[in-house]
Amino acid sequence: MRIESTIEASCPPEALFTLLTTPERIPEWARSIVEAGRRTAGELAVASAFWNRVRFPSRQSWRLQTTSSGTHLLHLVEGEPGRFFGIFTPLLKLLGARQVRANLVMLKRLAETDSPG
Repeated sequence: MRIESTIEASCPPEALFTLLTTPERIPEWARSIVEAGRRTAGELAVASAFWNRVRFPSRQSWRLQTTSSGTHLLHLVEGEPGRFFGIFTPLLKLLGARQVRANLVMLKRLAETDSPG
C-alpha cells in the first residue's frame, strides 16, 4: 500500500525540517505516532535514523523543496496491512490517506506559526 500526499507551506524548509526531526514534537502533528526518538546521535544528516511507535507500521519518507512562496512538502507512506487485514486494503488506504492529509495540515499550521515573519 502506497500513500503519497503533498502540501504547500508559507514558511522556509527549515521550519518543517525542525518539526519533522524533533522527536518530542512529532506527536503534536502526527496522530498515528504515539512516541518517537532518535536512533543516531550527533548532528542530523541524511543517514540519521529515528524510531517511533505507531498505530500502523509503515515506512515514511519526506521531500522538502523551496518554492517562491515557501516550501513544497511531499510525504510518502508505504506499508502492508498483512494477511489478516489484506482484504481491507482499499479501506485502509482511504483512511490512511485522510490521516496523512490531516497530519500534513497540522504540520503546516505548526510550521507557519513557529516560523518568524
